[in-house]
Amino acid sequence: MISQDSYSLQSPQVMCPLVKQHFFVLHLARLKSREPSRYQQVRDTAMEAMSRLIGKMKTGLCDSPVIAEQMDRLSQMFGNAEGRKVYGYLKKPVKAQVDAIVDELAKLPEVAACYEEWNRLRDEVERYYKDTPREHRPLSRQKEFRAIKNMVVREAENLRLGVFTFEDEDMKDEVEEKEEAVLREGDSRRERWEIYQHAKEILSEPEITEAEKAEQVQTLERLWEGGFPAAAHQLGKCWRDGLGVFPDDEQAELWFRHGAEAGYDFSQYALGRLLETQGRMVEAITWYEKAAAQGNPAAASRLGKLCLQGELVSKDVPKALEYLTASAGQGSPFAQYILGKLYLMGKEVEQDREKAYRWFEMAAEQGNPYARFFLEHAGESQSPHLLLTATRLLHQLGQIFQDNSVPPVLPGSQRTDRKLRRKIRQKKIALGQKPDDQGEQSPSPTL
Repeated sequence: MISQDSYSLQSPQVMCPLVKQHFFVLHLARLKSREPSRYQQVRDTAMEAMSRLIGKMKTGLCDSPVIAEQMDRLSQMFGNAEGRKVYGYLKKPVKAQVDAIVDELAKLPEVAACYEEWNRLRDEVERYYKDTPREHRPLSRQKEFRAIKNMVVREAENLRLGVFTFEDEDMKDEVEEKEEAVLREGDSRRERWEIYQHAKEILSEPEITEAEKAEQVQTLERLWEGGFPAAAHQLGKCWRDGLGVFPDDEQAELWFRHGAEAGYDFSQYALGRLLETQGRMVEAITWYEKAAAQGNPAAASRLGKLCLQGELVSKDVPKALEYLTASAGQGSPFAQYILGKLYLMGKEVEQDREKAYRWFEMAAEQGNPYARFFLEHAGESQSPHLLLTATRLLHQLGQIFQDNSVPPVLPGSQRTDRKLRRKIRQKKIALGQKPDDQGEQSPSPTL
């Protein structure tokens, strides 16, 4: 009888075929018995690190003269050729330039660290099957990240065409309710307002259980039924974001519409945003306009952006300037930044550097990082879009990493699916619903 410990990993070279086959069967059995727990440790550590690094990529600023210069060269290589630019159809010298830019992006500290963690995960899966280490390819040659190349191509084409960008991915889209106006309406309203405020606080706490949040949803419904219209807005947010209930756009629209029809500009804006995501632009614009007429800065800046882009509504630069100026005057740092960039570029409006930096200063005082970036580069000859090109690439690269961050699952292991199913089951129980154990094999895509 052959003992598992009677030979080492190197011994198969001197064994007969039958013994060698037996060795590998035992070796694979040992791997399968120990790898899932080891892999789980590596996976959890890597995923935590990747999540943090991806967050940095998607929100940070990148000041890289090298990447800016390479992107400028790439945009010039496109010449005046019309048509869609796709990496696979580019000539070899142009492809080489794209690859060089991707390789330069891979040198950025957060990108290099994130790619290292990604490789660590794949190494662990590879170890499950064989002892030979997998090849670590440069980022530009890794098939899972092919989208990076076309991302670079698109950004270079936008640079060539002078496409205006907004850098609003992280803009806070929620507007604060005009609470003080309601507070001044008397003692009985004040009491109900305090109940409303308490419900809002409970719903905003991530540590609070779903059962407790579900109770606050019921509290808000009772407030609404008792003649407290401000509760409708918070109920709209509950159904939109899944706070105490499962997300439901129809219910969110219903409650936002109640608030909007009651005259709340923040509900009118929220309703407009929801309708826009559904492609119902005519209705969305109507509610944006009503909110903007009441002095809602977010609605005015949204209208300004839409009129400037000319994609979902007809392009109208004078109207865009009117909305953006109104929003900026009401204190919107996003509108202030956009006006600064418009006047600095001088493409849609007459260039006015003094006015541009005045708007940048106002936006920077409110914490807008892009406005601060332009102030730090005041007087440089490079175009604004070129100055920000490395940052825009970094943000998009963060999204690509996020799309590829789902950890691989070892054969026979369904822990990822079980974890998701368990979360859904817990939420259903917390909301007083049946766990539906038999339906857990197909987790809901809304969670």
